[in-house]
Amino acid sequence: MAKVVLGSAKSGVVLSDDLSGYVRDVVDRLVPGTRQQLEEAAEKIATGAAAAWPVGRDRGRRPHSAELFETGLRIDKDGTVAAFVRNTADYAFYVRSSQVGSGSAKKHAWTEIVRKPAQAQASALAAELGDLFATVAKGGK
Repeated sequence: MAKVVLGSAKSGVVLSDDLSGYVRDVVDRLVPGTRQQLEEAAEKIATGAAAAWPVGRDRGRRPHSAELFETGLRIDKDGTVAAFVRNTADYAFYVRSSQVGSGSAKKHAWTEIVRKPAQAQASALAAELGDLFATVAKGGK
């Protein structure tokens, strides 16, 4: 189950599974289908990122950063609900590799594998959610 975080991604509070389920239900009641679309979009990005993440060497018993992606919903103090993808490895943002992107120069894996696909998906997702909000506002489901 994806995590639910209250507050910012860096200093938020991760809710228990019971409270997370409750929050998911509330979001579903407000605008049915929104949570599912957000979570599916985040999961798609995380799955693609884990598959494409560069793996340089065996890490022994410690998990590699490619195995440390997680997704969830974040509820900010202003009430904004957002999906997130993050990697819990401290060094994940600093991973650079020539295996990533086009060309032979080393590039930041996070930018090429997570950020750019997320930005590409954002417009389509915003349009879908906008249509969903309009339908709900008109009294439909």
